[in-house]
Amino acid sequence: MNPARFRWGVLFILIGGLLLLNNTEVLDWWVWGDILSLWPLILIAIGVEKICTKTRFQFMAYLAPVILAAVVVWVAFEGAGTDGGRLIHRSGNYRYTLDMEPDVKEIKAVFDLDDTDVRLRDTRADLFRARSGGWRATPDVEYAKNNGVAELEVSPRVGRLPDWIRIEGLRGSQEWDLYLSDEVPVVLKCTGDQSDMNLECRGLRLKDLTVDSRKGEIRMQIGDLLDQVAVKLEGDAADFRLTVPRRSGVRVSGGGESMARLFERVGLTRSGNYFITAGYDTLTPKIELVLSSDISRFSLEYE
Repeated sequence: MNPARFRWGVLFILIGGLLLLNNTEVLDWWVWGDILSLWPLILIAIGVEKICTKTRFQFMAYLAPVILAAVVVWVAFEGAGTDGGRLIHRSGNYRYTLDMEPDVKEIKAVFDLDDTDVRLRDTRADLFRARSGGWRATPDVEYAKNNGVAELEVSPRVGRLPDWIRIEGLRGSQEWDLYLSDEVPVVLKCTGDQSDMNLECRGLRLKDLTVDSRKGEIRMQIGDLLDQVAVKLEGDAADFRLTVPRRSGVRVSGGGESMARLFERVGLTRSGNYFITAGYDTLTPKIELVLSSDISRFSLEYE
């Protein structure tokens, strides 16, 4: 077997193995960002192969692709370790997992996103999970537990570049997938400047949601796992879209007169300082919605 044939065999086995790990969710697809950044190593391995073939150092021609494969595997799993129940992977497959503890009765989470885009969903197995790409801003997570309340603060931490290096104009290059437990009530606050948020809360026991966004696109889906849900929205030039269960009762305050036509169009009627769903007292969940006066774009949808 010549070195070139051996090299291609190793590469095909390596790529196939990594794709299999992706498909079985052992590795995230983001890992390919870091792997592809290693492409110069392929040229180096081929160069070593060409130089050493048919010389007394021919063993190096076979060793080079093996070393390349080992480096790629190391990058894919680099930084794995445990720390107080947290499992952290730092690479293209950044992952942060916080184990659920039996005495946790409620989660209070603050997501200070800056300009980072985020998608929030529920998770059954863990208290909290975060995923992001290695070349993107990674989450900095602070966790404490007080009297059965899990307190989370999540904010951006610049990954591989120093803080003083700012690359502007790369919208969409910073995004996170965040997950919260569906086992206990959740109080959530999200803030962000030009942060696009997709808060898929149908599967969460969402108790209270506050969103303060400037110039972001905010998509929120509320479920029916709790009977009472409080939602407060603030933001200058942000675009808010709230989706609620079809049989839910909605009571809205704030928003100014500019919102009156919208509320009437979706079947809400004025009652004093509120717009309210007919039969509100008999419906569940009951959603208390408070809008700040500076909101200019808002839509309410039923599903």
